[in-house]
Amino acid sequence: MVSDELETVYSTLEPVEKLLGRRINPVLYTSEEFRRRYEDKAGFVMRVLDAPHVVSMGVSMAHEYLHSRD
Repeated sequence: MVSDELETVYSTLEPVEKLLGRRINPVLYTSEEFRRRYEDKAGFVMRVLDAPHVVSMGVSMAHEYLHSRD
């Protein structure tokens, strides 16, 4: 997940955790950290962008990434 409001992410996940009855441990990046890892072609970030994924809010970096591969 990419968000500059990490506390908001955790508070948003809390009721979902209760509903599922288990802890959710997302990988969280600030937008600056994600962009840096994206520009560095970091392994994990590139694997996520190469795989099917869901954009729950906002805009996906995948659009930029996929079009840069043409």
